[in-house]
Amino acid sequence: MRLYGSDKPDMRIPWKIEDCTEQLGWVKFYSSVLNLLNVANSYLRKSTSSKDWTARFIVCKGQAEYMKRSVKKEFQRILNMNKLSRPFAILDKNREVWFKNLSAAEMSKFCTVEDGDCVAFSWGDEEGVQWTLGQLRNLIAEVGGLRQQKKICAHWIVDFPLFTVEEGKLSSTHHPFTAPIGEHREWLNNPAKIHEITGQHYDLVMNGVELGGGSIRIHNPGEQAHVLKILGEETEEMGTLSAFKNISIKRVSDETRIGEIPFFTFSFGKGSKTETDEISSDPWTRFVIRLKKAILFLSVRRVAGSSG
Repeated sequence: MRLYGSDKPDMRIPWKIEDCTEQLGWVKFYSSVLNLLNVANSYLRKSTSSKDWTARFIVCKGQAEYMKRSVKKEFQRILNMNKLSRPFAILDKNREVWFKNLSAAEMSKFCTVEDGDCVAFSWGDEEGVQWTLGQLRNLIAEVGGLRQQKKICAHWIVDFPLFTVEEGKLSSTHHPFTAPIGEHREWLNNPAKIHEITGQHYDLVMNGVELGGGSIRIHNPGEQAHVLKILGEETEEMGTLSAFKNISIKRVSDETRIGEIPFFTFSFGKGSKTETDEISSDPWTRFVIRLKKAILFLSVRRVAGSSG
């Protein structure tokens, strides 16, 4: 998320998100003044409602020629349909003054831009800025033809947080049976560290499309019960998990006692036809999608073989 603004980035796009919070700090000040004066305008006020104000950018190599005014307006229309949308600007070297208090020459001190490049900026709270730049990364690449490239970029997404906060309540990022990484297991007993625990959860992504995901499961009954308690789930022997209807705590407890060895699961998401349509119309890509189970099997065998 920090580098690409998405947990399923299309790696055919080489651009990464960079920070410019210090350089654009005056925007935060200006927005705060608008709030104090009760100036109604929408985006600037929305962008300063959170304490984690940040400004970030993406240098989009060779894309300036495609960034017509009509294209930018269409981007704005698309992004405005989501509540996470934050203010943004798309600029290039042809514009001498990029922001009111910041010239293109000053920007070049921390932002390497060549002729033909454009830069997408966004500012506000971190979650919204990351989402906005992640969307712009895809949209700009789409207009420039990078996402039509006939090549396959598949990768594993790892190091997800074990827990996330949804509507003020702690929940599992993947599901309540996901194990934490070994070095973070002790943090389950430390409330101050709960939000920093990394889970053993992984997704398989190809060309920006999530093909499936899975996790290493908790295999210790005591640890499983403790995680359920953290999540506020029913812990009576015959209780059920609110996140999974008809799954009893007793069944989970019994299954985690069997052998008490780690095991992992993986499930594929959408149907092959949908995935193929989203990824590419290229025949080779369609062939690979049909063989994805075999590819996964070989990948797992290779990883397992390299560990011992």
